[in-house]
Amino acid sequence: MRHTIELVFEKFDELGSCEKVRRYLWAKDIRLPRQQRSGLHSGELLWKKATYDAVREIIINPAYAGAFAYGRRQTDPARQRPGTVNLTS
Repeated sequence: MRHTIELVFEKFDELGSCEKVRRYLWAKDIRLPRQQRSGLHSGELLWKKATYDAVREIIINPAYAGAFAYGRRQTDPARQRPGTVNLTS
């Protein structure tokens, strides 16, 4: 699952839109993990074809964004304010 979520972020960085990421995932038949909210499989994790909304939810979800964005940017020590901690070094 982690690799699939990472791929969504990588492709979003590369392609620049949720719709383009959705098209890429469809072309490669890559499915996204989705929590089934109702019905026979309620509460289960299912792998479904990507939708625009599913891609967008991954991109804007702070839990995913924090996990995959942490440490991706270099902090410039010259721009750091006195008294703050640099967590990236």
